[in-house]
Amino acid sequence: MDPLSAAVLSILMFGVTAYVIYYAVRKAVLSALREFYGEPQSTHSRPAAGDSDPPSK
Repeated sequence: MDPLSAAVLSILMFGVTAYVIYYAVRKAVLSALREFYGEPQSTHSRPAAGDSDPPSK
């Protein structure tokens, strides 16, 4: 393999490895924060569209 191809492949593999590590750390941190603080209250305070009962007449 010529040096240019080796350099490109090395940079590409470094990028993929860095992204996988970033994703794993981000997922772990968000999971830990969610466990520590609980779910955000804003998602529970308002029902989503279509979830509430229609007004009775």
